This record gives sequence, C-alpha cells and structure tokens, in this order.
Amino acid sequence: MRGQQEIIGMVIIVIMISIGFLFFAKFAIDSETDKSVFVRKGLAYSTMSAILNTEVECRTKAMSMGEQILEDCLIMAGGDSNTCDSELDACELFVDKSSKMLDETVLQWGKHYELRVYKTSVGSDPELFYQIKSKDCMRSRDYDSSGMFSLNLGEGNNLLAQTMLIICD
Repeated sequence: MRGQQEIIGMVIIVIMISIGFLFFAKFAIDSETDKSVFVRKGLAYSTMSAILNTEVECRTKAMSMGEQILEDCLIMAGGDSNTCDSELDACELFVDKSSKMLDETVLQWGKHYELRVYKTSVGSDPELFYQIKSKDCMRSRDYDSSGMFSLNLGEGNNLLAQTMLIICD
C-alpha cells in the first residue's frame, strides 16, 4: 500500500514537471516572434531613414534623396526635371537609387520590401504616387512598417510627401 502511494506521488511530480516544460516552451516560442517583429520594425525604420538621408553624387554637387530628389520628383510630378544632371529625371533617379539600396541590403538579408511614396496636401487623403516592391508584403502574414515619414514639399505650398517602407519575411 505504501509503495503504491509513492508511485502515485512520483507520477504526479512527473506530470507537473511536464506541464511546466510545456509552459516554458510556449513562452519561449512567443518571445522569438516578438523579437522578429522588433527586428522587422527596426530594420524598416532605419532603412527608410537611411534612404531619405542618403546623398547622391551628381556632376555638380551632392543631393539628398529625400529633401531634394524626392521633393523635385513630386513637385514636377513626372515632368522633365533634370535634377542630377543625368539622363534620369528626379522620379527615375529616386526609384533607381532606392531599388538598388533595398536590393543590396534588405533583399540580401532574406527579407522582402515594399516602398510606398504618397503625395498629399493638407486636409486631403494621401494619394499613392510610387510603389517599389520585391514582393507584395501586404499579402504576407509577417510584415511590419517604418511608419510614415513626412516631407514638406517646398515653401508656400501645402504639399507633403509621405514615405513608408514595409518589410516582410
């Protein structure tokens, strides 16, 4: 009788330890998910910031991708803007340089991207102006964005450029 009680006690202890391991495994898996979300968000934010702050060497001077090239692109709206004294207009230059930067970084690290540029004015809804993507990230289950980066397009007008980078697995 006493031996049976000891065996039952051991079985209960083994069951409790097993349940403890199950809880530990569940929380360990969830923390990996949180870490990957944090990595995607940080990568999206820092990459978008780097693109907008990058200076492109032109024939006569260095120009900022965000404040000068993207601004010129949106103000001229695809018109003839020879921003960088090159064959490309401002929009083509922005798309070309951004695509190269994203392909050489984000894509090489095994992630996909979607860069969106919106043009808006004060009091109106943003209008999608450009979209550069390696994959349709909005169809992916695991994606995060940089949030909107806003640029004022020149003095005296109410135009804004809003950019957002979406990173997905």
